[in-house]
Amino acid sequence: MTRRLLRALVLRTNSWPIAGALYRVPYRMAAHALARAAGEIPEISALFARGSYATGQWAPGRSDIDITAILRSPSLPAVRRFAARTAALRRRFPMIGEVEFLDHSCLPAYAAYAVTGFQSSRWLPLAGRLPPPDFYHHGAAHLQRDRLSHALRVYRLDIPPALFGDARQTLARLTGKILRTLELPLPPGLDNLPVPALITLAFQSLQAACAGAPAPPFSASLPSVIRPNSLYTLTNVPPHPADFGTPLKTRIPCTASMLASYLTLTDPVEHLLLTQRGALPPDFPLPDAQLRESVCRYAVDIYSYPFREEAITTPQDSFQSLLFGWLLWTLRYLETGERGFDQSAISDYCQQRHPSLNLAPATPDVRFALLLATVRRIASVAEPAALLDTNSPQV
Repeated sequence: MTRRLLRALVLRTNSWPIAGALYRVPYRMAAHALARAAGEIPEISALFARGSYATGQWAPGRSDIDITAILRSPSLPAVRRFAARTAALRRRFPMIGEVEFLDHSCLPAYAAYAVTGFQSSRWLPLAGRLPPPDFYHHGAAHLQRDRLSHALRVYRLDIPPALFGDARQTLARLTGKILRTLELPLPPGLDNLPVPALITLAFQSLQAACAGAPAPPFSASLPSVIRPNSLYTLTNVPPHPADFGTPLKTRIPCTASMLASYLTLTDPVEHLLLTQRGALPPDFPLPDAQLRESVCRYAVDIYSYPFREEAITTPQDSFQSLLFGWLLWTLRYLETGERGFDQSAISDYCQQRHPSLNLAPATPDVRFALLLATVRRIASVAEPAALLDTNSPQV
């Protein structure tokens, strides 16, 4: 309660010149502490702040310091040492936010796609001599699609947990993230808006952004294949928080155009599985060029996956499903254009094409090595130079 009241006080007074300057001091101290921690781990070649802190658009009390660590020689012990160090620092500096790790060899593919790739050229170096990556070279129309995809992803994946956790400040931050991603102005007093108003703001901004998208005649509800306990529910009316269901039975209120945009821009695997199971209209295909763009955009999230603790500790059967249905499917698609999801076919393909990959890892270290080897292969065929190579498979 004390921390919540303190945060509310900071939000109300950070526009005062003297107070605002004082509030920024702990943020600078946190950034310096993170840099020192990164310098203690030889495997880390560079540390960057990203998001609003990197661009100077942050506000004390609302914004976190999200960071990306680049590893020259990734190892599970190094990742865990730095994760533990940042967790300890977070107890002193609660503004330290998400910690992301990337293998140096995956950096070009990461920075070339999605709105996170666009933003990476504006990362703020905290440690190391590596300059911010600059591999995103797409036009305005492509960037607009990337922005919309990212905003839809936040709405689909991040808004429900914030609602179920009764974290209004988190919900305000996520709503602000959606608005900033879509390049919309933040209303005055965003942090003090009630939860229904925040949901309405997030929904209506995406509704307007997707208004020009084709909207096939979906049924009133559509079960998710990727997340079996989730249900897309169609509506044109801003939802009430209760319309999102419960943590065990999540509903995602959206317009038909929002759902169409999400499936074609953000989650190609969900789109293809729904198509394969006859849940989408037959006249709702995903053309090859758009599918490849969507897969490269969604693959950006894959490059940080080996470094997440849940990837190492997931039960074996769930791990295999993720491996075959996400990473190895992505690798095979980018190499050959094959869209099918049969796990035995994906396993056969990888054993023939990539026999060094151990598809039955038994220990955390072996899992980490497998995931890292896979994302490196995905990155090697997703880099712009590889996709433009006339010798590469055309999909």
